[in-house]
Amino acid sequence: MDINLALIDQNKILDGFIKAAKKASTEEDFKVNAAKVLRDEVLDKFNLPWGDYEKGVLISGQKGRADVLYGHLFVEFEKPGVLGRRRGFSHAIDQLRNYIKGDAKKEKCFANYFGVALDGQKIGFIRYREKTRNWIIQGPFDLSSSTINKFLEALRGLYKRPLDAEYLIKDFGPDSNETKDAIKTLYSKLINTKSERTKTLFSDWKRVFSQVCAYSPDKISGLESTYGLPPSTDPDSLLFAIHTYYALIMKLIAAEVAVLFGEPYCTSSGFFGLGGRFPKLRFPVLIII
Repeated sequence: MDINLALIDQNKILDGFIKAAKKASTEEDFKVNAAKVLRDEVLDKFNLPWGDYEKGVLISGQKGRADVLYGHLFVEFEKPGVLGRRRGFSHAIDQLRNYIKGDAKKEKCFANYFGVALDGQKIGFIRYREKTRNWIIQGPFDLSSSTINKFLEALRGLYKRPLDAEYLIKDFGPDSNETKDAIKTLYSKLINTKSERTKTLFSDWKRVFSQVCAYSPDKISGLESTYGLPPSTDPDSLLFAIHTYYALIMKLIAAEVAVLFGEPYCTSSGFFGLGGRFPKLRFPVLIII
């Protein structure tokens, strides 16, 4: 399930962190209570895993342990007051940088991670910028609604898969079982439809598509085997099912990206809760039911 920031009481999280810091006499005290605030106010509400606590990371050949890893978000908890000192903040950031390097292993993957240093009074962030090949360090900042919001945005974004070609191909490409099942379903619905309107729209699609790309059935001979369909499969209907599927996927991804950058105006895309209500999007494809 996606993290909907509009449903989270950020002030409650802020107060929880501050209270945890006041009660804590050690780093461990603060870590236990601050992690509980995140579980109660965010993770449990959205049915997300609690995170990988004491995550083992190989750093320069030595085994290190990060406080907690949420998806691709490392959090380094410190004793309250530590991040207010230059040396303490630098040490926490250095640890986060090493955790990211150790877990990512390859430089091209560094940008998929985000690091947060937190002591209940101050907060800081670190991320790798692939374009300039350098580390972006922000903070330390006083804990506030805005810095908590930045933390939650990172938590939400990094619990998801990165928008990366490798992952998209794996999840939505022709080798994906879900893709094969979806295209088989769309194909079956199309060839068995009794709707005259559906038949008319499909006929129009064939006419326009053949004019645009000089398409002919011979050019996609054998494509049916990719999706586990028999040789008797109608190539026109199969190609239309494939186009429909990928047009739908692209629209859903675009909606999710719009939500990510459009809050608070957009709060849900429907992509991570398909049983819920979809936004009012019009797909320029024929969805056959």
